[in-house]
Amino acid sequence: MVNPDDATVVTQLKQGFQSWMSERRLCGKIADLSEQELDRALHDLGLTRRDLFTISNRNPDHRNRMAKLLEHFEVDPERALPRYWGALKDAERVCAHCRNVKKCRAWFAWRLRKDAPRVFCPNAEFFDEISAACRRDDRVSQAMGSEGRGP
Repeated sequence: MVNPDDATVVTQLKQGFQSWMSERRLCGKIADLSEQELDRALHDLGLTRRDLFTISNRNPDHRNRMAKLLEHFEVDPERALPRYWGALKDAERVCAHCRNVKKCRAWFAWRLRKDAPRVFCPNAEFFDEISAACRRDDRVSQAMGSEGRGP
């Protein structure tokens, strides 16, 4: 006969193992996962796709560097994800294999020049484009909102 406490322990072990496997899956490049694998791993950990591009101790080093750069370029992952999901996955792959990690880390530590990422980061142009597109969207939204108002 199975003791109810044993069943609880087994359930907790199973959930712990699933969480561990999900974390392991997310430690690699997200582009290596199918959409279903990614969503399942995120669900198991109580995370969203936005969490992949925010600074977190759950994210691998390359993804935290990317999150810091997105902040530097004033890109809101929440707004960028629906429009640029595929491109962000590609940028994450570039970041994971970047040859300029030392320069990137040094810039985060010292921030000697504001434009330094534009000099060393292979994703800088893309991040600039997303940032500019989001600002354009904001201006359009503001203009449309003000047109609907009366005097």
